[in-house]
Amino acid sequence: MRIEAENAAAPSPTDEELMARCGRGDSEGLAELIRRHGRPLYGYLLRLTRSRERAEDAYQEVFIRVMRSAGSYDPRDRFSAWLYTVARHLVIDLARSTQRRREERLEDPSGEEGLSPIEREADPGPDPEAELRGRELEAALETALAGLAPEQREVFLLRERSGLSFAEIAELTRAPLNTVKTRMHYALGHLRRALARQGFLDEG
Repeated sequence: MRIEAENAAAPSPTDEELMARCGRGDSEGLAELIRRHGRPLYGYLLRLTRSRERAEDAYQEVFIRVMRSAGSYDPRDRFSAWLYTVARHLVIDLARSTQRRREERLEDPSGEEGLSPIEREADPGPDPEAELRGRELEAALETALAGLAPEQREVFLLRERSGLSFAEIAELTRAPLNTVKTRMHYALGHLRRALARQGFLDEG
């Protein structure tokens, strides 16, 4: 009984411990990291790339890089901040590669794919009107996010969707801390005004 109680009280491994397991070739460590961080990471990539196909490609490549880098990962670094650094650099690299291909083919780069909302698991509530209102709110938020300046959108996503601190975002984006906080301030103001205009928030 005592052994069972001790096992039940054992804490879950930290992300950093899971990375150490990945470095030793433990695939379950990677699987658990994907379970913990996969969904918010995909949302971040989708909103940065504004393309489902590019987001899915980037998502797979991020975790390939995670596995390859596990042996050299420094456990003193917070895993989530490190993960989004990898993701951000990858998106920048992909954007540069895409731009080079466009220039080589002399294509017109104006045809950007539209942003589709991430599929969400349906709430179990039986009220179809509330469910419809929720979908409308999600669509309105996606539209409002698309209207943000790229720097503001990135700070908002890293803070609200990915849980990074302002200091971590400043280090990741190589922007002064006060600049990061200012971008967040303007992002929130824009989102509030956009949602208020559509009746989802009260003015003021």
